[in-house]
Amino acid sequence: ELLGLARRAGKWCGEFWPGDLRWGSEPLMSAVTMAVQPQSPGAMVQACRLCGGEVTQFLRWGRLPRANGFLRRTDFAEESFHHSAFGVCTTCWLCQRIGDDLLPSDLFSESYPYFTASNSQMVAYYKQMAHDLRVRWHPLTVCEIGTNDGTLLQHFADVDHVGYEPSSNVAQVAKDKGLRIEDAFFNPVTATRYPPHSMDMIVVCHSFTHIPILHALMEGITYL
Repeated sequence: ELLGLARRAGKWCGEFWPGDLRWGSEPLMSAVTMAVQPQSPGAMVQACRLCGGEVTQFLRWGRLPRANGFLRRTDFAEESFHHSAFGVCTTCWLCQRIGDDLLPSDLFSESYPYFTASNSQMVAYYKQMAHDLRVRWHPLTVCEIGTNDGTLLQHFADVDHVGYEPSSNVAQVAKDKGLRIEDAFFNPVTATRYPPHSMDMIVVCHSFTHIPILHALMEGITYL
């Protein structure tokens, strides 16, 4: 059973971090536990994404279809599902989703359906947010993780900037606005495309919770 879980976790991490990456002196997959296993009928337990403690389930959603998976009727038979629940770490008390972790490519692809600019409330919110950030911090170099179509990053187009966006269709829209975009997931490897400590500001809006391996995410952020 554990071997099967490790294989699934290895396949997941292989898309985010190809190669023999290490966390300290240990292989990344040994240091970050992605395994989810039955604790009792209808319950799941996993290692906390933050501290490694035990996560106890308190809410179960059951079998769910993939988010934003808008299908034609002829494709219904091929729809993918995953089991999902919510739990809390009994050590650090971080609440987090537990269940089957979908592959990044299942969620973020060339057909990603959500464009931030289609939401007028988000457009106004990001404009005000960018203004507030610039007034308070006066950044000269800005990195955004999860840029989508550049609705926020466009307000930093006049300073040195970069956005990371793995969904190629929305990334292209951001590029068409004249923004510098990396068509890639942000991680400790892709972060090194830029010099260390080169960013005055790193912005992550509505993307942090999509990335389950938090320590590796913060490793990339700390580098920049």
